[in-house]
Order: sequence, then structure tokens, then C-alpha cells
Amino acid sequence: MNGRTTLLLALTALVITPIAYRSVSDARPQYVVSAAQPFSFAIAAVETVEIERGDDRISIEKTAYGWDITAPVVDRGRYAAIEDLLHLIRDLEIRGEGPDDPQYTGLDDPSIIVKISTPSRGYRLELGS
Repeated sequence: MNGRTTLLLALTALVITPIAYRSVSDARPQYVVSAAQPFSFAIAAVETVEIERGDDRISIEKTAYGWDITAPVVDRGRYAAIEDLLHLIRDLEIRGEGPDDPQYTGLDDPSIIVKISTPSRGYRLELGS
């Protein structure tokens, strides 16, 4: 490549990079806390995530290097997948009223429990069968 081509590619990269970054950062839902959004944690403050289904349990802990799975096996966690899960849970919204009798709809005995802990508080999401 000659110098002119290299300069043209570098300038193109300088122009496209901020545009691409803005479109990616704007794709996430905005962080809004209200009565309709029961989970108000900051993703960066989450220390542990536990997912229970019957006797099976998955434990995930935040370390200085990212996320580590500590149970049922010890391994590195996929950063993007865990962060996406936390975004989905944090951005849940309540719409409408629930049933008067949770037992009627199977919500009295949850089949999946997700626990999220931050330094200031713990959160719990129970999903029925």
C-alpha cells in the first residue's frame, strides 16, 4: 500500500469508529427505576449470581478478571452472556396484576430461583412452573 491509501483508511476509521460506538451503546435499554421495575441494581456492583433449579445450582462470582463459575464446576464465565443476563433481569418490568392465588397458577413453588447480590442488597427472582 502506498501512503495515500493508508492515510485514507486511517481517516475512514476515525470517522466510522465514533458512529459505530454510539450505535452499539444506544442499543441497550436505558436504566430507569420505578415501581414497574422492581430490580434497581447497577450491573457493575453485582458481586454474585446464583441460579437454582431443584437440587441443581450454578454459582457465579465477579473477580478482578471478570466472571468465574464456582459451582457446579470451576471455570471462567463468558463475560458477555453473564452481563446480558444481568441486563435482562435488571430491566424486567411489571405489567398488570398477578393472580390472587399463586397456587392456582403454580407460582407458589418456584421451579427456578435467581439470586443476585450487591454490596448493599440482595435481589431474588422466583419463576414458577
